[in-house]
Amino acid sequence: MMKRLMTLGVFLSSICGQPSLFADAGSMALGMEEGFYTDFNVNVSVVSKKSESLSEAPGVVTVITADEIKKMGYDTINDVISTVPGVTVTESYWGSTSFSFRGLRENHYNNRTLLLLNGTPIRNVTVGQYVLEGIPVNSIDRIEIIRGPGSVIYGNGGFAGVIKVITKDKVNTTGVAAMGGSKKTSDVAIEHGRSMGGINYYVAGSVRNSDGYKATAKDESGLVRRSGQYDKDQTSYEDDYDNAFGSFSLGGLKMGSYHFTQVKDKMGITPSHITTGFTKMRMSGASASYEHKIGALEVKPGAYYEWTYYKTYMDHFPAAASPPINQLYSGRRFGADLDGRIDLTESISGLTGMSFERQDTNPYEFRDLSNGTQSVFSAFLIPYHTYDMSAFAQLEVAPVAPLKIVGGVRYNNNMEYGATAVPRVNAVFKAAENLTVKAQYGQAYRNPTFFEKYVNTKNVLYGDPDLKPEKINTVELASDWFTKQRSVRFTFFNESTSNLIDRVK
Repeated sequence: MMKRLMTLGVFLSSICGQPSLFADAGSMALGMEEGFYTDFNVNVSVVSKKSESLSEAPGVVTVITADEIKKMGYDTINDVISTVPGVTVTESYWGSTSFSFRGLRENHYNNRTLLLLNGTPIRNVTVGQYVLEGIPVNSIDRIEIIRGPGSVIYGNGGFAGVIKVITKDKVNTTGVAAMGGSKKTSDVAIEHGRSMGGINYYVAGSVRNSDGYKATAKDESGLVRRSGQYDKDQTSYEDDYDNAFGSFSLGGLKMGSYHFTQVKDKMGITPSHITTGFTKMRMSGASASYEHKIGALEVKPGAYYEWTYYKTYMDHFPAAASPPINQLYSGRRFGADLDGRIDLTESISGLTGMSFERQDTNPYEFRDLSNGTQSVFSAFLIPYHTYDMSAFAQLEVAPVAPLKIVGGVRYNNNMEYGATAVPRVNAVFKAAENLTVKAQYGQAYRNPTFFEKYVNTKNVLYGDPDLKPEKINTVELASDWFTKQRSVRFTFFNESTSNLIDRVK
C-alpha cells in the first residue's frame, strides 16, 4: 500500500544542560515530511480509538499492512518502521534500538515514543524502554504510526510519537516458516488461528538465532583486532530472541498475552569497540477488555499487567582490571482503564476515559561474579514505585460536511509531580473528493524514569531526583492528495520542548 519514494526532513535543534549526568534541557525543531503512498482510504484507529479513514483521521498517521511487511522481506519490526518518513532507527553501544521521530533524538533508551500492542502500552518501567522484536512479525495484521504527540489519548510516553501494533484476529490459518542465512542465522516462525461460532483464538511465535555481524576491525598498523571478549566465538555481535503471542475473543470480550526473551551482545557502559558481554531481557504480560453498548453509549473497561526482568553480564567494569559483574533489575506495571464513546447527534460525538497505572521497580544491583557480593557501582539499592491517575475527554464536531473539528484534553495526577493537563485541537477539511487538508496543535508529556532519577553509579552516571516531566508542543499542517494510481502527503511541523531530559558532562 505504501510505496515510499522520497523522504525529506530538515531539523534544527539546540540543547542546553546543567552540570549533572541527567539534566533538563529545551529544544526546537522545524521540518517537512514528504511521502508517497497508494491508498489513503484504509481505516485506522490509533488517533481517536475509533475506525476512520486515513485521510480524514485527525492526525498524521502511517499504516503498514501484513502484506507490505511480507513484500519488504524484513524479519523484525525495527526494519519495517525504518521505512517510515520522519523516523530514524539507531542502535546504541549499549545494544538498545531507539526510534527518533522528527529528529527528536532518544537520550539512551527507547522511551520517548509509545508502543501499543492492541491498544495496551508496552514498556520497561525501570528505564522506560520497549523492544519491538518482542512481537512476532508473523502475528501482525497492521502497524499504525503517529508522528507527533499522543498524550491526550494515551497519556505518559506518547511524547514524540505512537506505534500501535494490531495483531491478527478472526482468522483461520496454520503456518510454519523457516529461513537461514549467513552468520549462522536461523529463524523459525509458527502461527495458528481459528474462528468458529463467535469464538476466535490466535497464537504465534518465532525463534531467531544469529552470531551477528563480525566484531573485528583493523587498527592503524593493519592488525585485525577482535571486539568479542566473552563470546564462544569472540568475534561476533550476537542477537538472539524468542517470542510468543496469544489472543482470545468472544463477543465483546478480548484477552491477550505475550512473552519475549532477547539475548544480545553490547559494547559497554561507555562508548568502546570492545564488547563486554551479553544483555538478557524478558518481558511477559497479559491484558483483558470488554466492549459493551448501553443505548447510544459504548463502554470499554480493561486491565493489564506486565513483568520485566533484565540481566547484563560485564566482563570488565569500569576498567579491564575489575572482576566481572552481573547487572540485575526487574519491575512490573499494572493498570486499569475505562473508555466511553457516544454519538450525540449525526455531527457531534464524544470520547472520554479514565485510567490508573502503578509502576514498581526492584533495586538495580551490580553483583560481583567472583563472590556474589553487591558492587559499590550498583545503580540504586532500594525499590521505588509511583502511580498515575488520569482522565481525558474529546469532542468531535462536524459543523458542515467538508469540515471536522476535534478538541480534547487529558488531566493527569502523578504521585510525585502532581497535576498536569495537555490539550489537542485538530481541524480536518475535505477540500475535494481526493484532497484533504489538516491543521493541528497538540501537547504531550513524559515522566522521568526510575533510572533517570535514581541511578548513582560512581564515577560514571548520576541521576537527578528533582527532574520534572518532559513536555512538547507541536503545530502541524498536512495535506493528503490521492488518485486511483497514486497519493501524496506533505506535512509541515514545528516542535518545541521544555524540561527535555538528557545526559550531560
